[in-house]
Amino acid sequence: NIGSVFEYEGMKYLLVLDEDDEHFLRIAVPDLLMLTEDNHDVLQEVIHEAAQIVKYSKICIRNESVWILYDHYLNLSEDLRNLLEHIIYTLDHTIFVFKKIVERGDEIERMCESAEYCDDALEAKLQEMFDNLDDEELD
Repeated sequence: NIGSVFEYEGMKYLLVLDEDDEHFLRIAVPDLLMLTEDNHDVLQEVIHEAAQIVKYSKICIRNESVWILYDHYLNLSEDLRNLLEHIIYTLDHTIFVFKKIVERGDEIERMCESAEYCDDALEAKLQEMFDNLDDEELD
């Protein structure tokens, strides 16, 4: 079981819980861009440059494609709704930074640590996810 796939605003996310570590949470954006012989070296440079800009997330190559990951140690007293909103926002920002570097577009602003993110569609999707999770999975 590699996890649960969910979609938000046209982007597929992968939610991974580790059976051996109940405190581990990973949300990933898989297969953002496929590697080829022609783009491999350039993408390595883009990943390196983006890693110096983004916070909390990481960009890696997995299965010959670019993935963006957010790993988190779950503290069961955390507000999971706010945590998941932060993770989705962070992954979205990382995608933005990655694409801007690939495109060599406008200058990229660093993500503000205290950024507020409120999105009704995201909240509805998160509520659906919470409704589908067993209470036991969070214990």
